[in-house]
Amino acid sequence: MDISKSTTKVAMLIERIEVRILGWTRTLVTVVIVGALVVGLFGFVGALLDVSASPEVTLDSGDIEVMEFDDSFRNVQPEPREDDRQNEDRTARPTPANQGEREKHMFQEEINEMVSLLRPLYDAFEFNTGRTQIEDHLEGQIVRIQEATESFSDSSSVQEDRFEDAVSAMVEYVEDMVDHYTDEIDLDEETSKAQAAIADSFRDHVDGVLRAPVEPFVTKYESASEDLGMEADNAKMIAAQRNLEGASSFVALGIIGLIMLGGVLLLLVFKVEQSLRQYTGQATHTGRGVDPTQADQKQDAGAQPEI
Repeated sequence: MDISKSTTKVAMLIERIEVRILGWTRTLVTVVIVGALVVGLFGFVGALLDVSASPEVTLDSGDIEVMEFDDSFRNVQPEPREDDRQNEDRTARPTPANQGEREKHMFQEEINEMVSLLRPLYDAFEFNTGRTQIEDHLEGQIVRIQEATESFSDSSSVQEDRFEDAVSAMVEYVEDMVDHYTDEIDLDEETSKAQAAIADSFRDHVDGVLRAPVEPFVTKYESASEDLGMEADNAKMIAAQRNLEGASSFVALGIIGLIMLGGVLLLLVFKVEQSLRQYTGQATHTGRGVDPTQADQKQDAGAQPEI
């Protein structure tokens, strides 16, 4: 057995295996590069959205829900208050207007309308409350609405719009409430007398309502304002978290970019190696095509002079 031929066959087999492995490696690297490119594109879009994310709800973009009068609590006694003294202060805040001529309130028209709506109801239930006391109560509740609006609004224009809308909603609340209770007792508008018998439980309930007629409305408005504040804070926290995640994603995208760059460089190395291998193979094949003895004979014949 010729050892040189066996060695040549083994070398050729190893070379074929090497070429096959290099081919598979180039394919694998190409797949990795393409996959990294696709993932990088989607990741870049997602990271860009996260970095540019802003709160979905802000103090100015959110809505404050106002309360509508509901007759479902018609015979329900008011819940006991934790601090009666505090609620008394809220119900009728002393103002300089009690000691002399009242200053005209910015919502004087709305206050006058609510007083006109409530006055017959106070008379029908023989509730000893003067017009000044009713106005004091309404003005105090409007102040609470203003404070809640200012606390949970950033823009002055939004504050103004919300404030006006809330006072208008308060007027509607009073109108619906008065309509409900006057219908219950069949109130005679001319005499302000009840035409239907009034049960003691119902009278006690309405007495509790008339002590602070818009207290439920204002309490609900304050609660809704606080809910908006918490919702806005939560949205701000979520947006900040998304911004942080977006920044982290850009770091990951940088790593993916480095992987792609390394893959491209590896492909270039494989390409250069393949080109050198092809060039070497062509050179070897060209050298084997000329017999060395024949070449020497041709060279000697060319050196002899012609006769």
